[in-house]
Amino acid sequence: MKKMFLLLLMNLIVSSMSAQSTVHVFAHSLSNVEVKMMKNGEYVFDMRGELRKTLKPTSSVKYPLYTYSPAYRKCTFKEDGKVLLSIDVEHTNCTTGDVTHYADEIQLNLSPGSTHYVYLTNKGLFNLQLKEITEKEANKLLKDKKMVVLDEYVEP
Repeated sequence: MKKMFLLLLMNLIVSSMSAQSTVHVFAHSLSNVEVKMMKNGEYVFDMRGELRKTLKPTSSVKYPLYTYSPAYRKCTFKEDGKVLLSIDVEHTNCTTGDVTHYADEIQLNLSPGSTHYVYLTNKGLFNLQLKEITEKEANKLLKDKKMVVLDEYVEP
């Protein structure tokens, strides 16, 4: 009886030590951007798809236009509780060369075994936002043949 109790206690300790949450991050097609994803203010990874199309400069456009595929990344976080995911986006205007910075954040309440779906999308004409979406919406995004699956991120 004592051995069984100890085994159960060890299993409970090991499972609580390896408690993980999964966050699926999606980004729509973006142009001329650098996208840095951060967790609690610390850089985690870049969130940009593969280069899909390049348009060379013309008489009115001084800089090349780089268009990136929509992208998806699965992330595994070890931390539980409230986590602040944020983006820092640097957009270069291909006509003027001006650089504009966009930022947004979303707070997630992570618990062992929880799954969250976050989408980086437009907010109006000239801004971006992170918003939580449903599993059904996430599955619809994954069916998009243009969606690029990026390497999985596992928190060290």
